[in-house]
Amino acid sequence: MGGGSTSSDQDAANQAAQQLIQQLDDYCSFSLQSLAQSAPVLGSAVHDNDIKNQVRSTLTDWRVLLESDAQAIKDISDVFVELDAELANSVLGIGA
Repeated sequence: MGGGSTSSDQDAANQAAQQLIQQLDDYCSFSLQSLAQSAPVLGSAVHDNDIKNQVRSTLTDWRVLLESDAQAIKDISDVFVELDAELANSVLGIGA
């Protein structure tokens, strides 16, 4: 932003956070069932279950990471908005 002013845009931060997680449910609901049915092999269920459990665990960790990052974006934006207000008040001599 030009003109010697400072501004923090919470809407932009919220939008960035939302974009980060907007398709997370679809991504994390990935199913290996259709893949396993496409090439059934006798005795593969044990291996398929191990793989399915590992993928599910990894996707859960991915969800936690992205949700944490999205919240961090919002938290940082809140801090910037607060600092902007404090700086503006200081410059204007408000609350001194």
